[in-house]
Amino acid sequence: MNIKGNDTIIEKIEYLEKNYHAIVSNLLEVGACSSYEKIKKDCGMKISILDKLIDLGKKYKAVLVKIGNTKDEFLIGDCNKEKDFLEKEIYNIINDDSKDKSSDILLIISLIDENEDSSIFISDLYNMYLKFSELKNLKTNIISTQHSQKDYIKEITLEVKGFGASKFFKYEAGLHMAIKKSKKNKNPVKLGIYVQVLQYVDEKDIVIQPSELKIEVFRSSGHGGQSVNTTDSAVRITHLPTGLSAESQNERSQHQNKDIALKILRAKLFRLEEERIIKEKKVKRNLMLFEYTGKDWIREYNYIKNQVFDYGLNLSFKNLSNILKGNMQDILDGFMKKDEIAKLNNIFTI
Repeated sequence: MNIKGNDTIIEKIEYLEKNYHAIVSNLLEVGACSSYEKIKKDCGMKISILDKLIDLGKKYKAVLVKIGNTKDEFLIGDCNKEKDFLEKEIYNIINDDSKDKSSDILLIISLIDENEDSSIFISDLYNMYLKFSELKNLKTNIISTQHSQKDYIKEITLEVKGFGASKFFKYEAGLHMAIKKSKKNKNPVKLGIYVQVLQYVDEKDIVIQPSELKIEVFRSSGHGGQSVNTTDSAVRITHLPTGLSAESQNERSQHQNKDIALKILRAKLFRLEEERIIKEKKVKRNLMLFEYTGKDWIREYNYIKNQVFDYGLNLSFKNLSNILKGNMQDILDGFMKKDEIAKLNNIFTI
């Protein structure tokens, strides 16, 4: 009797079995080279997932052999039910997005070139994310907004909370380009905005020594540098060893702003540590728990043609004006479908 199984699952399980020691060694090396507890925990979690997949894979192949060695229709029926159950369990582990669904995130939207046209583009992108969040019943909170002396918005830090926040926004990290007519002379111009998507990290997982921090307080400022608060409640914290900084200015008290700035700083430090490991140890990104697109080109917004081109999907979408109103579901659906196809092929690739 022919053994009917999922060839993709069989191929991947055999790959994991063959390369088990290399994968584990790679993950242990990643954990050992970082002083951050979260990196160590994530690597341990990956090894646990690997062990579960191999155990389920052995059971899956054993069921296929049992089906091939019997002519008993009742036994074949029971084995097929077990085979289907094991297939589902394997895919559930691979496609487990509970972490993405439950994680609140930070969006840091930054100008590349400081001018009036770019300032309009950053406002459009920010409003698109606000409206999309509203459609998905996510809560948003502006942490800080930085303006230039010429009244241009330079950077917006936005907190997004709720079920699915990380899952919805993880595809946005990277470079967003716009093609539009300049307000000054109506000639076409190309503009760039860089978006960071960061996940919060528990303070126990990334310990920062007080001696490593430079803490500054200042008055929150609005457009053109105008003061919003009458007290020095805004806080900027700089991590001296790395030069990374974070600030919060929208809370009422200095203490609240300091807590939020520290949360942002920990998220930035975690991302920097991932980048260091990827660079120094040449670790494949799919061995890291958080999917990170880095400096990839994400999307081009063509205001002149009223369309959007997504580089990750290699697809064009018509009606830019509708997308800027937060109607991004078609783009999101494309990525989720692509993820489902790719996850089994990419997991633990070495």
